Amino acid sequence: MLLGFMIHEAAHFFVGEILGYDMFVSINKAGLADGGAYTTEFQAQFVAMAGPITTYFEAIVGLLLIYAFKAKWVFPFVFFALMMRIMATVVSLSNPNDEARVSEWLGIGMWALPLIAIAGLFIITLLASRHLNLDWKRWVFSWLVISAGITAIIFTEQYYALA
Repeated sequence: MLLGFMIHEAAHFFVGEILGYDMFVSINKAGLADGGAYTTEFQAQFVAMAGPITTYFEAIVGLLLIYAFKAKWVFPFVFFALMMRIMATVVSLSNPNDEARVSEWLGIGMWALPLIAIAGLFIITLLASRHLNLDWKRWVFSWLVISAGITAIIFTEQYYALA
């Protein structure tokens, strides 16, 4: 889980740096350093989507590994991608997440992209589960462990700084 958060936030960080911005990154947040501003709104939204796109890619790679090798150990990584975006969407009720901000910017409503992302990740997770013949107990166990892990990461992230 920690690796999933780090990869997601690192994607924001590296895209921003590649675009020439001075960025900061922590376990659960990345952004412009020292109150900087993006030159264009497109660049701001491009940086915002870098993390989620990386998370979707991780889920797709996980699904491909499951199909290729029937690797049950990969399922939690796929499920984590779904849970991460669900929890980020719930947080959007008070503070819009990456997809929600981009969705608003595109003029399609705040909830369009988050719901599309969750639906897509749910389908990927369901396909992975069916291919592995997993029962509802594996889903519940994965949900409990991942929820606890995400909660721990979010509440302890103030103690970690990556750059």
